[in-house]
Amino acid sequence: YSEHSDEYTNALDEQLRQYIYGEYDGGGVLDVAMFGKNIVASAGREGGVKLFKLLEDGNQAELVPQGDVQALIPLIAGALPIVVTCMKFDSYGRLYLGCSDGFLRIVHFPQDFVFGDGADLNSQDLHVTVVPHWSEQAPSPILSLDVSEELEMVVTSHVNGNVCLYSMKEHEDVYNMASGRREHVGVIGVWNPFTADESYARSVTFTSKESLHGHKHAVVVGGGNGEVWVNDIYPEYEESNTGEVFVDEYVQKFEPNHVGPVISLCSRPEGLIVSVGHDGMLRMTQTWIGLKNPKKATPWPLYGLGGYKKWIGSICVDDEGKRLVSDGMDDAVIVHDFSAYEKKEEKQ
Repeated sequence: YSEHSDEYTNALDEQLRQYIYGEYDGGGVLDVAMFGKNIVASAGREGGVKLFKLLEDGNQAELVPQGDVQALIPLIAGALPIVVTCMKFDSYGRLYLGCSDGFLRIVHFPQDFVFGDGADLNSQDLHVTVVPHWSEQAPSPILSLDVSEELEMVVTSHVNGNVCLYSMKEHEDVYNMASGRREHVGVIGVWNPFTADESYARSVTFTSKESLHGHKHAVVVGGGNGEVWVNDIYPEYEESNTGEVFVDEYVQKFEPNHVGPVISLCSRPEGLIVSVGHDGMLRMTQTWIGLKNPKKATPWPLYGLGGYKKWIGSICVDDEGKRLVSDGMDDAVIVHDFSAYEKKEEKQ
């Protein structure tokens, strides 16, 4: 067990806190990510990221501090650190950070620390890449992100409603909207389905399934207004001179809306999307239906699960897509185990 210090300057401003938590805020850390069995990263309200190693000895476990990501600590005395609102590791040990200044950052760790047999971390050995912003306008704070290793892409959702898609291909050039050149890292697409009511984009995830349009991948975004939208990733973007990734004709809206912000999204196999909102409702929606007319192929709501006395905080799914775990603001954790139904059918 370890905790962030009580003696810190809260770098999370009130407006951003409202976007993340709404009316109910438990006061905890903003996000936690884990790589392998023993590397833990924690983003607190004081800003920056703290790193730990989880050491186990029998039934005892201890979080051993490994320092901070120094690149997020300001060099000017009195300036507040950069607040990390969301983060995620990939299987190579790279840590992707969504930050309050609107920039996506990538933390590269020494290989002996990530894949070694217990080497301690020297924070001076960390390398942090800041992905350039795609527009001359000031970046909007990032609220959520997801990583697709199959596509070698990262997607972020922002306070201004934008959804930004980044290419992380290290050996292949793509069109970078930030520079107007073909590079190997950069923003390759921007989409905003919330322009009508200027809602913020609270949550985002990738999903994959052979769609009716011949596309295998899509991005799903949940808004602060309770809406959920899906947009196919255009498969020919790498051959496009304009870097066109999102195409308006493939945008679809989920029905019904959540009542309140869509706080978390996750994707199950076969294009199934699980969304949870501040209405205390967990919904499952099929993103692609086998209709002959693609224009009528709207996302199909399957069912909704309630039960929380207060808002749901987050949702995750296991690797097999058989167990859904959700946590609520009423301090409850619920596991929906669909594998039990498969075992029952096998016995019958």
